[in-house]
This record gives sequence, structure tokens and C-alpha cells, in this order.
Amino acid sequence: MPAFEMLFLKSVTNDIGLSREIRQRAIEVEAQDAAQAILTGQRLFCSLERIADWSLRADRFELALKGSARTPLRSLSSPGESARAGSLCERAHGSAALSRPAPRPSRPGSPRE
Repeated sequence: MPAFEMLFLKSVTNDIGLSREIRQRAIEVEAQDAAQAILTGQRLFCSLERIADWSLRADRFELALKGSARTPLRSLSSPGESARAGSLCERAHGSAALSRPAPRPSRPGSPRE
């Protein structure tokens, strides 16, 4: 079975407005094809990060065959695709708890709800 490397990337801007991509996580996945590798990688990323949707921590991902040149087979940043990936993460965990938003931290001086 082929091994793939999946990189999850986030675009960040510094204090002077310059933007760059930061690698959030690299995951190695064994799968029969790229489509299966993407689904498996998204589920694993969600599980490791304890989130329901991979796009909460990354803006896009890249998929490449492990050991090959750093030319991605597939790169994705579409919001529609991330919404479908999020529901797949929830099903993979079998838990509705992942779909609930995390409680917001209270700001100093603000009343607690």
C-alpha cells in the first residue's frame, strides 16, 4: 500500500502585514489512493487536534507520495470541502461532542455567564 505525506498549513500575518505559511502538522498515511489518503489524513488530523473540522487549525493541506519530490499530488483550501471533511471527522469519532463549540474564555473584567 502506498504511503502518503499530508501537510496541514495555516497562513499567518505578522505585525507588519507580511504573510507566510506555517506547518501545523505533518501526517503519514498509508492508503490505496490519494482520495482515501485525504479522508484518512483529515480524520487523523481531527482526532489528534481534538477538533471537528480540520479547517479550524489549517487553511489548506498538501498531499504527496512519501519519498517523492515535494510536488503535491493534491492541495485543497476550499470551504465546501472542509465542511464535508468536518462532518466526516464527527462520524469517524462517533461523537456529537466534537460538533459543539468550545466554551469561550471570559475576558478580564467581564461578567461570567
